[in-house]
Amino acid sequence: MSIILYILAILVFLAGTVDFALFLSKNPDGLPLGLVGVTAWWIVGSAILVKAILSRRKATTGSSDGAQSANADYAGFWKRVVASIIDSVLLVIGSVICGGIAGATLGLVVGISGGDIKLIEVAGAAMGAILGLFLNWLYFTLFESSSKQATPGKMAIGILVTDLQGNPISFGQANGRYWGKIVSSIPLGLGFVMAGVTAKKQALHDKLAGTLVIRK
Repeated sequence: MSIILYILAILVFLAGTVDFALFLSKNPDGLPLGLVGVTAWWIVGSAILVKAILSRRKATTGSSDGAQSANADYAGFWKRVVASIIDSVLLVIGSVICGGIAGATLGLVVGISGGDIKLIEVAGAAMGAILGLFLNWLYFTLFESSSKQATPGKMAIGILVTDLQGNPISFGQANGRYWGKIVSSIPLGLGFVMAGVTAKKQALHDKLAGTLVIRK
């Protein structure tokens, strides 16, 4: 069942890109509306992908006793910075690959449909920005709510994300942590700096989501 959902998610992402390209070919001035349409397609594709991953986890993951937060070795600010740099590099690579596929699909469809080729540059840039948002969201929320409890950057540094009791966090909690980073960044990024000064090394988004970042 999970395999079918994975394939369906990929098809929905591609269908959204093709639909966007066809729409622009017929409506060169309809870029804003086209972006709304492709975003809607990708939201559906992301929902299917998340459903597939969570269903697979439910079928394969057993119960976890978790670590005790009282005995936790909290990860400091600079370890988190290094992990973030590694994650950023990986996300750039992923964005280039996914953006290249989406851009090639967009260019091919618009070209075959006889659309304005110059429009591809503007549309491609806008679509790339939206794609980047989706990749960042899926990357952090799915990895941090997985059995690894960490993104590849955090794994490389040897740190992971838990709830306040030291247990793995849920996908919903990972979303709270991810979107809470917006709040952390508003006051000149001071919410992130809190990870270096609070007792449990929690950034503002960790406090909002009820999470900890600890060493393995």
